[in-house]
Amino acid sequence: MNKIIIAAMIITSLFFVSCTHCVSGNCRDGYGKTSKGLIGKYEGEWKNGKWHGQGTIYYTNGSKYVGMMQNDKMNGYGSFFYFNGDSIYRSV
Repeated sequence: MNKIIIAAMIITSLFFVSCTHCVSGNCRDGYGKTSKGLIGKYEGEWKNGKWHGQGTIYYTNGSKYVGMMQNDKMNGYGSFFYFNGDSIYRSV
């Protein structure tokens, strides 16, 4: 079950990037925030215009992912927090 949830999070993150734009900070190389798109918004570190480093994805349903990113994808250590307060810890 956890693998299905993690796979769904990765797939939705791919669509997420194209639906938002930078609203503050440096979303090219640095720390920045995106607007709320179809799935949610992202706040965290960027490299070459892609999520890279520590970041948080805020989903529109109230869930969130906090962890490492690389090339616009979740990568490495992180935790997913469901809107109801439950959480899954994920490591690679």
